[in-house]
Amino acid sequence: MKKVLLLTFLCIGSLLTSCSKDDDNGGQDPFIGSWGLIASSTTANEQTTQDEMTDCEKRSTVTVNADGTYESISYSFFNEECELSDNTPGRWENLGDGVYRFTWNDGTVSEGAIVFTNDTFSISENDGGVTFASTYQKK
Repeated sequence: MKKVLLLTFLCIGSLLTSCSKDDDNGGQDPFIGSWGLIASSTTANEQTTQDEMTDCEKRSTVTVNADGTYESISYSFFNEECELSDNTPGRWENLGDGVYRFTWNDGTVSEGAIVFTNDTFSISENDGGVTFASTYQKK
C-alpha cells in the first residue's frame, strides 16, 4: 500500500512540476498578441499619479508578433479630433525575468519590465527618475 501511495504522489508531483505557464501558451511567449491600452500612470518623487485616459487614447494598441517584431499605434486629441499620433514599428526581445528589450526602427533601444496578469500586462520604464507605467488588455 505504501508503494502505491508513493507512486501516486510521485506521478502527481511530476505532473504538477512539468506543467508551466509556458505550456499553457504552447511554449509561446505570453507577450505575443494584440493588446489595447487601458490605463497609464506616472511615478515621480515617490508619488504615483493615475493618468486620466480618454476614449481616444484607449484606441492605442500594440501588436506583438512571434517573429520578434511589433507595432505600437498611439492616438491622441489634436484640435479636438482623435487622431493617430504615433505608429512605431520595431523589434522586441524577451531578456528573461520579465524584462523585455525594444528596438525601434530608428535604432532607439529601451528596456522595460513586464508583468502579466490574466489577460493583461503592465509595463514600466524608468526615464531620469520618473517611472512611466502602462497597462494593456489582450484583444
